[in-house]
Amino acid sequence: MAKNEWTVKTLKAYVDMRINAADRAVVTALKTAEKATRKAEKASNKRFTAVNEFRQSLSDQTATFIPRIEAEQQIKALSDRVTAAQRFTVTIFVSVMAIVVPLLVLIFVSRGK
Repeated sequence: MAKNEWTVKTLKAYVDMRINAADRAVVTALKTAEKATRKAEKASNKRFTAVNEFRQSLSDQTATFIPRIEAEQQIKALSDRVTAAQRFTVTIFVSVMAIVVPLLVLIFVSRGK
């Protein structure tokens, strides 16, 4: 028998060697995939934590905002107060002028005599 010929024993040893090598390659690939998956999950969790913190801060900020209806009511109330103050000022001015003008006329007329 020549050295390069296959026998059942050598063929079995060769196939076993190839299967073991394939098994080791698969195990190595699975470990690498698991490691990559864990790393990706950690990165994803960090990102989601940051996103959740951002959402929470927006939620907290939104909770401090005044509702639109309430703001409009307050603006209307202030506007009404300003209008009333303006009317009162005009009324006071007209009343004062109603008193001052006749007095000035009286003073000028009495000086002229």
